[in-house]
Amino acid sequence: SAVPNVGTFVGPSVSEAEPTVPVPTLPPIPTSAQVRDFFWSTRQEWEGGTLDGLEVVAQAEGALRLTSGTVEGEYLSLPVQSPFPFMALGVCWTTSPASRGSLSFDVRLSQDGDSWGEWCSLQEDEDAPGRHGWHSTNLLLGEGRFFQYRVRFRVSSEGESPVLTSLRVVCLDTRPGPTAAELAATYGGVSSSRPLVIPRSAWGAEEHLMFWPPEYRVPKVIILHHTGSADTGLDPAAVVRALYYYDTVVREWGDIGYNYLIDRFGNIYE
Repeated sequence: SAVPNVGTFVGPSVSEAEPTVPVPTLPPIPTSAQVRDFFWSTRQEWEGGTLDGLEVVAQAEGALRLTSGTVEGEYLSLPVQSPFPFMALGVCWTTSPASRGSLSFDVRLSQDGDSWGEWCSLQEDEDAPGRHGWHSTNLLLGEGRFFQYRVRFRVSSEGESPVLTSLRVVCLDTRPGPTAAELAATYGGVSSSRPLVIPRSAWGAEEHLMFWPPEYRVPKVIILHHTGSADTGLDPAAVVRALYYYDTVVREWGDIGYNYLIDRFGNIYE
């Protein structure tokens, strides 16, 4: 209800300024995220999997391409065990400068190496290749201890084959740290005047990983973007930490690729 700004007050006073929301402090974030890279780039490494309509050629240390006269082909890796249970996975790759045609990537996960989930299609990021010519997929969210991938090759309209020179799979476990529920309880959710944003220091952004200086500009457009993965039941704060590491370090973007992220509970992460 409105309070008149006239009369005599004992104790309280009337102010038109918005009340200041105290910024809570949380304990230091443990730097215990686990990351493991797996690489395929040599003839010996490629020949460990199954080649269907493909051959290994003497480009770089060994590259994959379609055999002559073949329109489509597939490479299926052996099952790979991670040294730790992971909750996110990304795929990066390079091609020869003259590579044509298309490549598509699928991954499936397993907890024990015997029972496997469905194949999940990984979408390539729509931006141009990152630094050092690496292409990358969006991050796949899902728990596992084992993974297996397949790469599908298809010729271009001119009949030329794509040439895959190297492939990298990155497994991440960023669950150590505060949960979304703990952050929401600490920061109080959404107020009546404006939403509260969980700062980087609270959700666990390891600033020593960020190697590009921040830039500040007047916003002209606000874009809402969605993730490429379905809701897996993973803790959203852990997902934010995984996105941060994947974008900052693996993709070499220098920082997470967006200004803010909003989880399925409405929590906003800086």
